[in-house]
Amino acid sequence: MDTAPLLEYLAMNEPLLQDLTTRVEEAHRELLQLEVRRQQLIAFLAPARKERDDLRERVQDAHQAIRAPILRLPVEVISEIFIACLPDRPAWYPHKKDTIHVVTHVCRRWRQIALSTPSLWCHFVIVRPSKVQGRIFQSKYLQTMLSRSGNLPLSFSTVFDQHEAASDLLLPTIERWQHVRLYGPVQYARGILNNTPGEFPTLETLVIAPLRRVVPSRLQPTTPFHIIRAPCLRTVLVGQFADHSQLILPWSQLTRLTLRCLIPLSEYPAFLRKCPNLVDCELGIPFRTLPDLPFRPTPVVLQHLQTLVVWFERPFQPLLDSLVLPALRELSFETPDIYGHPPISSPSTLLSRSRCFLQKLSFLSCTTSQDEFLECLALSPALSELSLRGSDLSFAQPFLDSFNHDTPTSAMVPQLASLSITGASPKFCADLSAELFAGMVTNRWTAFTSDASEALASVREEDKGKPLRVFGLTSLSIRSVPADLGREIRTRLYSCRNEGLEVNRPEPQLVWA
Repeated sequence: MDTAPLLEYLAMNEPLLQDLTTRVEEAHRELLQLEVRRQQLIAFLAPARKERDDLRERVQDAHQAIRAPILRLPVEVISEIFIACLPDRPAWYPHKKDTIHVVTHVCRRWRQIALSTPSLWCHFVIVRPSKVQGRIFQSKYLQTMLSRSGNLPLSFSTVFDQHEAASDLLLPTIERWQHVRLYGPVQYARGILNNTPGEFPTLETLVIAPLRRVVPSRLQPTTPFHIIRAPCLRTVLVGQFADHSQLILPWSQLTRLTLRCLIPLSEYPAFLRKCPNLVDCELGIPFRTLPDLPFRPTPVVLQHLQTLVVWFERPFQPLLDSLVLPALRELSFETPDIYGHPPISSPSTLLSRSRCFLQKLSFLSCTTSQDEFLECLALSPALSELSLRGSDLSFAQPFLDSFNHDTPTSAMVPQLASLSITGASPKFCADLSAELFAGMVTNRWTAFTSDASEALASVREEDKGKPLRVFGLTSLSIRSVPADLGREIRTRLYSCRNEGLEVNRPEPQLVWA
């Protein structure tokens, strides 16, 4: 519609109402016609739009179907999966094959998720650099880990040397230390040794140890390692100090302690008396050029100690005679995998004096007399696990007869469930008879399963058909013995294996030097 005449009439300011009304009505009719055409076009396009939307939905569903399930998970779930894949040990090496670096190289989305998850960056190891460029990279790496970890507790291992760049970065984060391992000569860790506040509010584990054996003079710190307040500290490994008076810790709150110090045997009781709440303890007694002076054992009572591991390279019987461990459940003696160490003279005295209910006993690469070994077993009626490695014991008929009794209650160690013999000595293999040994195992298996019919009625429905093991062996392992001997024992225990006894497969022939 041409509106020019209307504008002309309006400009003339003349009352041409009839003409104006006619023209307005014509304009309304044209508008109605245009609206009808628009509605017709919308109706025409509606099926096409619906077809387009349906096609988009099918394409999206097909795209979701071919995507990996991990890509469909929420960010929070993927972050928790990354955290669950971290190694169990508190500190681990930042190698490109490790989980934290693998996930950052998969795709951009995973990298963003990893970088936004502080828990992934709280565990790291600071290795000792060999060159100046290595120290520069180490500082940048440490700064990156500290910034990405946010304010979460830190677990790390570090090797100290004369360069203190790492300690300068770590010291401001002392309030975040949780599991800490310090390796190297302690005199190089001056920043920590001179830490005047001495407060570690989140520290739970502390390891202080050399990288390798060093002479005692290099183990002397110039200042005491003094931790005044560490309310969460429970685990300590000390392998560094030749003078334990330089190590000041809240000993009374520790529950796990490992000592590997080059100190006289007479000083071990003083260490243990300071830790009345120990639950697990490992005593390392390394070789010393100076012989230990004799001392009078005085009782050291540890009411809560359940696990004791003694790793020794020199005699330690006076220390053993001073211990009273009424709650002891696991006892292990171990030496390096070489022969020539003195036998343990009387380990049974510890059991008789403590009156404990020992459940696990191990002699690893160390020996004791046949009578002492039998006495230890006689004093351990609740023993369930027995491990022997490099044993010099003679498993001849007189020894095996002590395990064969008519009734379970009269047998030696009636609750023994696991027997492991590894790296047996030539004497053991020469005295061991496959027929007698398999007969002993069979007799114990039969004796402990013959009266199980009444108890089978009370087991759960899903457990029916499985062998009921209240007492007696459930697993037997004999390794590092001649292959023919291992195969013969396994063959003679065929019926027991069918009933549920676990017996390891024989290994290749062992050649003795």
